[in-house]
Parts: sequence; C-alpha cells; structure tokens
Amino acid sequence: MKFTILATRYLVWHYSQALTDWWRIVGNFVWFFFHMFSIGLLSRTLFAPFKRLQEERKKGSWKFEDWGGAIIINILMRFVGFGVRTVIIAIGLVFILFTIVIGVIAFVLWLILPLSVAFLLVFGFSQLFYLL
Repeated sequence: MKFTILATRYLVWHYSQALTDWWRIVGNFVWFFFHMFSIGLLSRTLFAPFKRLQEERKKGSWKFEDWGGAIIINILMRFVGFGVRTVIIAIGLVFILFTIVIGVIAFVLWLILPLSVAFLLVFGFSQLFYLL
C-alpha cells in the first residue's frame, strides 16, 4: 500500500512540478551563459575600439600625417574590437545553443525514463519466469 502511494506521488511530481523546475533550471543556465559572455554588453559596444585604444592627434598639429595616422589607427582598433567581440559573442551563443539542445534531449529522456523503468521491470520478470 505504501509503495503505491509513493509511486503515485512520485509520478505526479515527476510529470508536474519537476517539468516546470526543469525549464527554470535550463533558463538559469541560459541566463548564466548570456551574462558570463556579456552578450548584451558586447552587442551594444560592437564597434567600439578594442580595449578603448585610440590614437590622439597631436595638439596644435595640422599635418596630414598626424590626422591620417590617427584615423587609420582608430579604424584599425575598431576592426580589431569588432572581431574580438564577434568571436566572443559567437562562442557565447554556441554555449547557449548547446545548453538548449542538451536541455531538450534531457527533457525527452526525463519523460521517457519512468516508462522505460516499468517496461524493463516487466520485461525482466517475463524473461525470468520464461526461463523457469
């Protein structure tokens, strides 16, 4: 009698509260990777210079070399910043995608597991009594 009550309560928990908790946990992992890789911040500052490195032109100088050098260095630093930020954002999105895929696979296994345990018990007992 106690086993049937325990099994019933477990199955109710397994297919109700545990499923909502599962998606909350997967959501927490997605939130963690989103903030660990700073995807929001890196997206907002995608074209900012790398590590805020900028070339300042010399004060009072109106030479073309000073202006041209500063413009080239600043554009180059923005390209480097864009590249580094894009790679980090891509790695973060891959982590988030893997988290979601693994979460969906584990969710399907979570749904199937109690049924497979029951099936294996019945199959095992049928094989045991078949041999006797």
